[in-house]
Amino acid sequence: MKKSMFAIVVCVGCLLAGLNVIGADGETGPAGRAPAVTERQYVQLAQLLSACKGADGVVDVDKAIKVATTALREAVADGETYDEKLVILAKLTTALMGAMADWDFDSRLRVIHAMIQEVMSFAKQGSDDYAAERIGFARQIIAALAVSSVDSAALMAEVESLPEDLRATAAEAVAHPTVVLGGTLAWEISDLYKAVRGELGAPADEEKPAPVDLVTVSTTTSTTTTTSTTTTTIAGSGIVEFVEPGALPVVPTVPTTAPSPTPVGLR
Repeated sequence: MKKSMFAIVVCVGCLLAGLNVIGADGETGPAGRAPAVTERQYVQLAQLLSACKGADGVVDVDKAIKVATTALREAVADGETYDEKLVILAKLTTALMGAMADWDFDSRLRVIHAMIQEVMSFAKQGSDDYAAERIGFARQIIAALAVSSVDSAALMAEVESLPEDLRATAAEAVAHPTVVLGGTLAWEISDLYKAVRGELGAPADEEKPAPVDLVTVSTTTSTTTTTSTTTTTIAGSGIVEFVEPGALPVVPTVPTTAPSPTPVGLR
């Protein structure tokens, strides 16, 4: 077991070894620096996680947890700035979720729990920004999970298991992930999810997530003979939020269509 786990770490390390190498298309990140992780590497890491499910359909959960948490730790650590780390975290979480889309519920839930717990350790203890970073990392992974079509009930159960100081902000990320992620990143990870599923051979008609929040506001009017209900759907996360009659919903400001130009696909 120890030998196989070491091999997993080495394998993940090999995929991440070229993080600072300029891609084949010559694109670079901010200030001419190569992107920390390319779209292709996200897909390769998803393929590595997907291989944890055997031909018999049984998932080696311990191995899957090791792959997912190692990938998160190594990739996010390579981010040069805190903001870059958040972007990498959102994209890698999405890619890993794409790998687990057809897994059984219990296996997926155990890996998700381990991923969230791993991310809690990313904030630098002892630094002045520790508390803010801890909250930021928690919000980011929860928002990315929400966009990646995780069962909302299971995700809320994970939120309830978080330390008390993180629960409220994490619940907000479940309700309004595009507000947390930003509209452009939300669309980018939606495209990445579709790319991962396509590379893994998902059926062409498979339902794919889109970064659209659904905030449903219902107003019911009754007369002696009829009852009518008006429902308004606005941009917001795939999570439905019911607002009491007479209450004003918080309307997220997010794009309802993908930004132009279309986010870069596989490199």
